[in-house]
Amino acid sequence: MARPREFDPDVALDAVMRLFWLQGFQGTSIDDLVRVTGMNRYSLYGVWGDKHALYLAAVRRYAESIGAEWMARLDASEDPLAGIREMFVAMSAAIAEDTSRHGCLALNTALELGRHDDVARGLVREILDAMQAAFERALVRARDLGQLAPGADPAVHARHLAVSFQAVLLQARNGAPRETVDAFVTVALSTLPEVSRCDVV
Repeated sequence: MARPREFDPDVALDAVMRLFWLQGFQGTSIDDLVRVTGMNRYSLYGVWGDKHALYLAAVRRYAESIGAEWMARLDASEDPLAGIREMFVAMSAAIAEDTSRHGCLALNTALELGRHDDVARGLVREILDAMQAAFERALVRARDLGQLAPGADPAVHARHLAVSFQAVLLQARNGAPRETVDAFVTVALSTLPEVSRCDVV
């Protein structure tokens, strides 16, 4: 009879995700992964394969938990333009509180592995495309509610918001001061018709 596993794969993967998020792919050793999961390396390999496969699983976990939570909030907002504002302002506040400067795991992956890792680059592209799609859904609702100026193109503005949001996230890695991030957010939101009233306060 096979011996039952003595670990929870979901709990272990959450620990792995946090470690890779903080230390990056190259900065994390197998010994580090063994330590945070309480699993030996053979068990790690047996469940997820090699370190690279485990890293990709951690990035997917990030997208399905933290990333999806942000997008779900935006989708649930009754006032889509206010929801966009709240998303940017909340991220600005999170950056100010992030003393570790670990930024966004998806963008960190693009910076660290994107140039030479087709699989990682494709995964990051999926995550960023999902973010852009969430902005577009919000802007379509805003248009239908009459919140956008006539002729405004939700797809065009969604691309701009997605790039702007990525820029905000990247500033976390650089330790940008809150006032700098807030100023950037204000300008980014001001490019949307009818959103100039949503300045950061």
